[in-house]
Formats: sequence, C-alpha cells, structure tokens
Amino acid sequence: MTTRFLLLISITFLCFNSMVNATSVEVHVTHAVFHRPLTNESYVESYLSINPQTLSYKRQSDSTYQASLIITMLFKNDKNEIVHFDKFELKSTKYRTIAAIAADEQSFLSERRNALTEGNYIVDVEIVNDKLTTSVSEKLKIELNEMKYSFSGIELLDTFYENKSASVFSRGDIYLMPSVINYFPSFKNQMYFYTELYSPKEVEIKGKILLQYAIVKKENGKVMDEFSNSFAIEMGNLMPVLNTIDISKLQSGNYEFKLQALNRSNEILAKTSIDFQRSKLNKNSNWQLNDTSSMVSKTDVQNTFVNRFTAEEIQKRLTTLYPVANSVETGYIDNLLKDKKENNMKMFYYNFWVNRNPENPIAAYTEYETQLMQVNNAFGLSFKYGFETSRGRVYLQYGAPNSINKSTQSSDMLPYEVWEYYSIGNQRNVKFVFYAKDRSTNDYELAYSNKRGEVGDPNWMSKIQNLPSNTDFDSNTFNKNVGNTFDRDFNQSIIK
Repeated sequence: MTTRFLLLISITFLCFNSMVNATSVEVHVTHAVFHRPLTNESYVESYLSINPQTLSYKRQSDSTYQASLIITMLFKNDKNEIVHFDKFELKSTKYRTIAAIAADEQSFLSERRNALTEGNYIVDVEIVNDKLTTSVSEKLKIELNEMKYSFSGIELLDTFYENKSASVFSRGDIYLMPSVINYFPSFKNQMYFYTELYSPKEVEIKGKILLQYAIVKKENGKVMDEFSNSFAIEMGNLMPVLNTIDISKLQSGNYEFKLQALNRSNEILAKTSIDFQRSKLNKNSNWQLNDTSSMVSKTDVQNTFVNRFTAEEIQKRLTTLYPVANSVETGYIDNLLKDKKENNMKMFYYNFWVNRNPENPIAAYTEYETQLMQVNNAFGLSFKYGFETSRGRVYLQYGAPNSINKSTQSSDMLPYEVWEYYSIGNQRNVKFVFYAKDRSTNDYELAYSNKRGEVGDPNWMSKIQNLPSNTDFDSNTFNKNVGNTFDRDFNQSIIK
C-alpha cells in the first residue's frame, strides 16, 4: 500500500526576500509500506522533498546561510489516538551567498523509517521552519497476511545506481533516490520503480514467479500495450523488484501503473498499483520552413505570456530553443533572428510551446525555463550561457544522465566526463564523452558519443589524452598510456 500526497505544486522564481516572507514551506511527502517477512514486522518509509527556495534562512557563524526544520510525524489509530511519533531536525545545505539559494533548483531529500503493526492509521506531518508551519494529514493502511503473497508499496525513483557506501537511501549495494512527486515531465523519459514481493509463510521457495506490468490511461481504462511487459524472478521469502520502463513515447495524461504476480497456472498471486502524471512536450512540427506566414499568422499574442517580453528578450529566448528545436524550427529561428520582426518572433515563440502542449503552453514554457536555469547554473561560463555549452545542449535535448563518471586529477589526461543513459528512444546504453581543452576551464566539449546522429570522431581518444590527432590508438596503447581509469569509466555498465 502506498499513499502519496502533494502540497503546494507550483513553479516559482523566488528572490531571497520572498523566501524570508514566505507563508509556507513547499514540501512533498511520500509513504510506502514494507515488510520483514522473517520477523513478521512492518515499517513505513517516509520520503520528504523540500524546496530550498521556500525556506527561511539564518546566517551562521561561518558566514554561510542555512535553514533548519523541525519535522514531527504522528501516527494515529482509528480512535485518533497517537500510537507512534517521530520528531527530528532537518538542516538544509549551507549556502555561501543569498544568490546561491535563489539559484538552487534542486530539492533536498530526507527518508525516515518507522516500525508499525497492522492496522489503519492517520499520518499527520508538521514541518516547522523558523516561524513558518506547514501541516498535512493522510490515511495509511498496513496489512500483512502471512498466508498470501503480497507486495510492498511501489517506490518511484529519480535514479538508481550501484553504490557500496552505506546510505539511508540504499538497499544492499544499490542507491535508490526516491521520486517524491509522481510527475514525469518531458525530460524524464524513464520510469524507475522499486517494490518487494513477499511469499506466504512456509511456502516452498522453488522456481520462478512471473511479474506483469501495465500502464493504464485513467480517463478510459485503456491499457497502453506499448508500455506493458512481463519478466520472471526467482522465488524467495523477500523478492526485490527493481526495473525500468521507457516512457519517452508516453503522451501527456493521468495514468495508473499496475503490477501483478502470477504462478505457472497464470493465476494472480498478488497485485498493486500507483497513479502518476505525465507531461509530454510534442517536438514534432508540421510547419514548413519556406511557409513562414503560416507559422506566425493568425495568432494573437497580445493576451499571452509572450507579450511581456521586449524585442531583445524575445530574441534571446529564441536562441534558447536551439537545443530542443527540430531542423525545420531551427531554420525558421535563424530567419527570424535575421529579420528581427518583434511580432513575428513572439508569435513563433508562442506557437512553439502551443505545438508542444496545446492545452497549456505556459506550462511547457515554464518547465523548459526551469531546465534552462538548472543548465545555466551548472554549466554556464563568464562568456557563454549553459545552454550554449555541449553539456547544456545534451542535458536539454536528452534529459539528465543516469550516471556520470568524471576525472579532473589525472596527470595523463585532460579533465573529462562520461555521461551514460539507460536508453534514449530505442537505443540503449548511450554514452557521451566530454572533455576540457585545458585544466583552467569548465567549458567541456563533446568528444564522442555512440548516440546515432551525434559525434563519432575516430580520433576522439586523442582529444582526451591531448595527443596528436594522428596517434594510432588501440586498447593496449590506450591502457598503457593512461592506465585503466578512463577505460573503467567508459566501459562499466550501468545497472539494468
């Protein structure tokens, strides 16, 4: 059983003053119930995600800024009696400047585990930050039948990877970063989930169990066949399930993810589900490059969000579209920037987002603006914006990588980063290699990618190793010259 609730869903751009004067903390909370079948115990995992820009900060003795939160979780029974409570302090990252707080788009996470017996509960969560208080209440059901198969709650993940270091988010050697909001914007093209299947008491632990999953449209109950599949797992008292679903082609809408376990006779042993929302920007366009009038005519932008932009601002925003525009749109942007007709630029910019989200173009625009801010903060330089860099372009076009291996200290090689994606479209195990031309810059260029349509320079290793471009490379030469660090970083497989 999983209970999820969302508080204060909004995308806001806040200055420090608005943080200080905020009226509530933006926090997202997820609860998932798990069992320990050998001891017949249950526990609730609670995940909290907090927007740092909605907190009140205090200056510390070391001149940094930090926010402190007191979080109280009350678990009440059907009679409204408190049967368990958990109170703890949570501190934010320390920020060197006020500007750093305003620029931080990354929520910070916390996870708590509380042991509870079987029953119905009301969970009250109170978050206190200075003089700000935010409270929310939700129902939770815990049931454990030793004589039946059962699932734990489904934990949706932002990412997962192998990590042998102990962490509150780890299970064994796997780090599981929870996705506290059941929302998948356009740049999230993979759905990662974790759950556990428990066997009945005294059942024979032998053979395999078939797991089937499906994504179902909430509005009409239609099963999305393209996103349905099955796989087998070995039987055990506790069977962990960690899997990935490619949702790059899943269109916007409200969905239910269903999971069930079956035996050899195709009988359902256990089932569970979780709701989620998808926002998919449509990058396909029917516009024709030479049909410029149809792209900017018959669109009144006077009462739209683009009308507030000046001529200079709309020109700059058009350039930010290059990483995500198709070839037709790119050509048209070039023409608009040459002509510099303000109204035409505004109409194109508005239609660009209408084409991706006809029902709510401002949501598509706002989502992309958030990504731009993240990219500019992460990769921006004094002489170029983050979206103009190679890493920024790849991030905006393909989303956040599933893993990054990097090196900045090797004496034999220039600083490099290897980005790896589980899949992009129908291509799996996609890798991008970026390198800095010298050690004094953070401007990394794309040296190589196995992504179809991207860079495939046969001499790309010579760029990383800073050798003449005619160097004859093979694996032995490479390992002899620079050791196995890069070879490890590039060739290690991400978790399937």
